[in-house]
Amino acid sequence: TKGNLDTIRKHIKKNKRSWMTYVDLSLEPGYKKPKDNSWSWGIRGDEKIKEIITLSAIATFDKTDSLSFEEAMSFLENSDEPIILEILNWAKPNWIEIYIL
Repeated sequence: TKGNLDTIRKHIKKNKRSWMTYVDLSLEPGYKKPKDNSWSWGIRGDEKIKEIITLSAIATFDKTDSLSFEEAMSFLENSDEPIILEILNWAKPNWIEIYIL
């Protein structure tokens, strides 16, 4: 993946905008208004999608880009969880050490 990191990073940023930003869900195809609330704003992705995108960002982004990724900080606070630790051990980002010590 070394030669494709820029492409992967662009893909992660694009998917973050698509899946993790708040949008008017009533404009989405197949939207059904919930009965229990009157608002239609939310994010397209569920927790699993947010986790995949965030862990991918931690694994591939440099320090500057990772620190601008707000969700990454909450994942780093839970770096003792097995899946997060496994990703960190696999990716070995060189900037991460100060956050998990």
